[in-house]
Amino acid sequence: MVMELLLRLEKLTGRKLFELFDMCVGVSTGAILVCALAAERNMTVQEGITLYKQIGKKLFYEPSALEMLSNTSRLMWSHAYYDVDLWEKMLQKHVGYRRIIDTVKLPHCPKICCISTTVTDRRIDAHCFRNYVFPPNIQSIYNGSHTAKLWEVVRASSAAPAYFGDFALQGELYQDGGVLFNNPTAVAIHEARLIWPDEDIQCVVSFGTGRNPNRSRNSDGRKMINPELLSESQETLSSWKTKFLRILDSATDTEATHVILSDLLPSENYYRFNPYL
Repeated sequence: MVMELLLRLEKLTGRKLFELFDMCVGVSTGAILVCALAAERNMTVQEGITLYKQIGKKLFYEPSALEMLSNTSRLMWSHAYYDVDLWEKMLQKHVGYRRIIDTVKLPHCPKICCISTTVTDRRIDAHCFRNYVFPPNIQSIYNGSHTAKLWEVVRASSAAPAYFGDFALQGELYQDGGVLFNNPTAVAIHEARLIWPDEDIQCVVSFGTGRNPNRSRNSDGRKMINPELLSESQETLSSWKTKFLRILDSATDTEATHVILSDLLPSENYYRFNPYL
């Protein structure tokens, strides 16, 4: 979904996607886009779509019964359903070994930030992999670094629990950035204001991976009351299944950030593209 949106934007402007922005921030799948399209390969979106399909065929194919058993066993022992070694080799091949800070030497590359989550301590924190440093006496509220290799950045940002498992790097343990920020737009705005403190943000464009039509939100992302819930019994409302599904829905909801930003930012400066699947 998001690739089709980006492809459309690229066709409308006649320019490569990351020539259009001063800063690009991604989490999980978005980190793959940022690193592959902007930082290392300078791909067009169409080339990125081709790469995605190649990776998908090798990594996310329909497993046989024996392979499914092997995957389940892997999940139990290493907390990763998919082949992590294969995933890392593919990242090394297609995203590369360039340090993220060294991408500033590339003439086409904007400021980039990929978000992961550190789980080394009892408290989980956001971690920003950046290709920039802040002006003197300026510090982000988000921890970060700029020496990791691009493939490591993507691996850390996309380390979805139960899918690829945690990723250890330089004494830290990382999980998918979506654990804390599945919509990184607010982080992007925070970082941009620190990089360019004297500049007004002219335009913010946010791309989602598609919305579930069953979510109880209207077209502008605001919550709607589900009439069916009003008639449910108290027993149903308090059931463990219902509670779990609501927690899961809240944890994966990207539109809450959008609602807040749409209230805070001028409509002519902020655009959110996240159509229904």
